[in-house]
Amino acid sequence: MRRGILGLAIALASCGTAARQARGAGEAIGLAGTWRFALDRADAGELERWFARDLPGEVRLPGDLAEQGIGDPPSAETRWTGGIVDRAWFTAPEYARYREPGRVKVPFWLQPERHYVGAAWYQRDLEIPEAWRGRRVELYLERPHMETRVWIGERWVGASFALGTPHVYDLGALPPGRHALTIRVDNRMAIDVGENSHCVSDHTQGNWNGIVGRIEIRARPPVWIDEVQVYPSVARRSATFRIRIGNATARPGRGRIEVEAGRRASAAAEWTADGYYPSLGKNPLVDPFKAPFVATTCGTEKIVVVRGGRFAWSVDAARSANRASKCRGFKDGAHGFRCVRSLTDVVP
Repeated sequence: MRRGILGLAIALASCGTAARQARGAGEAIGLAGTWRFALDRADAGELERWFARDLPGEVRLPGDLAEQGIGDPPSAETRWTGGIVDRAWFTAPEYARYREPGRVKVPFWLQPERHYVGAAWYQRDLEIPEAWRGRRVELYLERPHMETRVWIGERWVGASFALGTPHVYDLGALPPGRHALTIRVDNRMAIDVGENSHCVSDHTQGNWNGIVGRIEIRARPPVWIDEVQVYPSVARRSATFRIRIGNATARPGRGRIEVEAGRRASAAAEWTADGYYPSLGKNPLVDPFKAPFVATTCGTEKIVVVRGGRFAWSVDAARSANRASKCRGFKDGAHGFRCVRSLTDVVP
């Protein structure tokens, strides 16, 4: 963001040693290359536990299936994703030659060389370095299309349906050595956003199956800031922070959380073996505390941004929403803005 940036540093004192170790070991390992692969036309993979065996084929990731010649040639029977208003192509004699096998040319949208809609399985082995012992491992998938489901070995990790953000999975503290990672990608509409929504249909980008962005695993601290909520008050020139602490050490701990925004504020924090904050009950946020900051009304484009140290968060997307709502979300804390769901490491 070019202007209106609020500097905010948040740190857990007990994580300092682990963070230094991770920086020395390298915090990310790219997974681009050849993956094991199988199409799942019958949706049999989960019932037959494909995640527990080596998949037979090969495919490149990042990439999608159509560009690698995987799928079916388009035909008059292809079930496209998207509404076709003028269906003359299917019946009119002048289009007959373009409906013949091997000569198909559709006028509705850009035609792929191959077409496949359904589940596809991708698999490869991970090598967790010794320097990552005791760290959480995070899987980062940029631009999968669309739903992903993830297993480590035979252990189910989770699923994601996000269309506009990366799919990020906490794989837990994996011991050093080899681990099989299996990802099931399904490009059917798991969430009905409408057959003509161009993020899922064949109209613009095509309905492809794959992962075309960055794919990597990342080392994360065993104690971390899991969630931050910021409630700004322009009138009082302050913001209230509510922070949730995660803990994968299976041991309770304590420390201090520091927020720096021109001046510094801090609060004591403690967490149970499960990562809860005991005085507030199960899965709570740390008691709110306040820090000063400089801000003006929304007409200046000044939006609160949480940024600093090794962690950074941004609410840049709040700009358009803020203008559209005429600042209602930023009036004297009347509306809290939930600006954070996960952490992103930033090169110092």
